[in-house]
Amino acid sequence: MTIAAQETASPFAAPRRTVAVIIAGILAYPFFLQLFRLAGRATGDAGSAWPSVVAWTGVVLFMALAFALPVMGFILARASSGLPLSAQALFQRRTAHLAFATPSLYVAAGGYAGLLKLSAQETLLWIGLWLAVAVLLFWRAPARERAAATANAPSWLPVVHGSVAATLVLIFLAGHLTNHLSALFGLEVQRAVMHTLRLWYRSSLVQPVLVAGFLFMIGSGLLLARARTTTYTDRLGTLQTLTGIYLAAFLFSHLTSAFSARARGIDTDWLWATSAPEGLLAGYVRLIPHYTLGVACLITHLGCGLRVILLHHGVARRTADRITWSIAAGGALLASLIMAGMLGLRL
Repeated sequence: MTIAAQETASPFAAPRRTVAVIIAGILAYPFFLQLFRLAGRATGDAGSAWPSVVAWTGVVLFMALAFALPVMGFILARASSGLPLSAQALFQRRTAHLAFATPSLYVAAGGYAGLLKLSAQETLLWIGLWLAVAVLLFWRAPARERAAATANAPSWLPVVHGSVAATLVLIFLAGHLTNHLSALFGLEVQRAVMHTLRLWYRSSLVQPVLVAGFLFMIGSGLLLARARTTTYTDRLGTLQTLTGIYLAAFLFSHLTSAFSARARGIDTDWLWATSAPEGLLAGYVRLIPHYTLGVACLITHLGCGLRVILLHHGVARRTADRITWSIAAGGALLASLIMAGMLGLRL
């Protein structure tokens, strides 16, 4: 690690107002979800005091606010990407990555609060943690501050990271997403596909490889993101690190919840994933943005990785960018279809 000799007179790269709005949104995130659940229940309750139009407006509004946080995280990350980068701006940029991952971080926080028997204090713990981050972000830095430290990752790590990712797609993720998508054609179809695939990925040979592979992806991804956030990245480069951090939070949360559920004798099947019998809309609503963005970020991150390979092999940047944005759009469509199935849509 080296320290750049340059100095910057602007340690705060983005306007304080922008940062304040994002922090306020993160602090309010649990309440957005609670209000969404109340509005969702009101849409199906004939005796509700909420008029139907008001209830559905609330459903759309509060979920839009929840999904707006990753967008705001992207805006803050881009605003903090200028060079030279001060230590305060670097902290701000990395905080933007955590803001982008808010839906999965909140699910992880809820899971660990439950394991520690602190579910009743979950919202207070969430607010306290992010207030501490806000204090650090707004802590007055000197008028002139040395540039941030430049972090480097091993030169071989991106290649190995990409190779492991491709392997996981082939031996698990492609089938796993197909299984989720099959719920659109009925739970019997989904269950049949799931039982067939489980013969493969829950075998004594494959399952340890999958777990080790995902743990490696989390660790190596964090190292790569640590290095990339200290350098300039364009829009898709920023999106690559943002989606990578989201996936690290998603995997950390998902692996923990899945294996803790299995330890309690719970089958982590479709009913578990969709919070049956209540369903996601009336029950664990935090899973809606968590799952939706998880699928979208996975496909987008893979597209960004392909873009790096294309550029390395001399493909024109405009062509590579168009391919990547097309893959991201496909990921958003796939995520929407899977979530539609999880919410009960059947074809």
